[in-house]
Amino acid sequence: TPPQCSTFGSRRWMALAAAFVALVGGATATSAPAKPPARPNIVVVLTDDQPYESLARMPYTNGRRDWIRFDNAFINNPICCPSRATLLTGLYSHHTGVESNFDGRRFDPSSTIATWLSSAGYRTGFAGKYLHGYPWGRGDGYRPPGWSRWLGFLRGGYFSYAANLNGRVRRFGARPKAYSTDVLARAARAFILRGRRPFFLMLAPTGPHPPETPAPRHAGRFNGTPVVQPPSFNEADVS
Repeated sequence: TPPQCSTFGSRRWMALAAAFVALVGGATATSAPAKPPARPNIVVVLTDDQPYESLARMPYTNGRRDWIRFDNAFINNPICCPSRATLLTGLYSHHTGVESNFDGRRFDPSSTIATWLSSAGYRTGFAGKYLHGYPWGRGDGYRPPGWSRWLGFLRGGYFSYAANLNGRVRRFGARPKAYSTDVLARAARAFILRGRRPFFLMLAPTGPHPPETPAPRHAGRFNGTPVVQPPSFNEADVS
């Protein structure tokens, strides 16, 4: 990624990099052609309002040694809707126009990671929470461009919610089987197993956003577990 410089957009950096590659390629035209890189399958899991420290309570993700960790990452606008717009486009929030949680309707979905990978031959899937206010009066069946499979939440969160499933509205009740994270997990698994590769999947559950509703089978599991807070938490003197 380019250095943080708002006046020199990421697409210009891409063009500059492409020009550099072309120059290097021309200078080494007599060398053996490089083997085309494999096209990986990509899964992005985007949790909602999750404190970084809580990862210590997730042994599967926290305990693996073979994952790449980004230990020096920064966020341009640390609230939900702008962050989602940036993740989808690679642009700062003042470039997407989504600078608050009330600006979702200003988002332009015509050029996102979904449209780019779809054009490159990827199968693309989304499951979960998109941007705030979706579908912004465009009809409950509206599906943003670039997604070949779509399960986007319309209203609600953990139980008793509605979702757009590939253009059709589905309503979910309050039974344990309707717990939204489980519904999304089943949809994600089906997407991965039933279809050609390569694929790109974005899985965006509501959890653990307040009201932090657990699945019924998990309720009470951490009762009595102390919550360790940093010294800055509820600091009395913030002068």
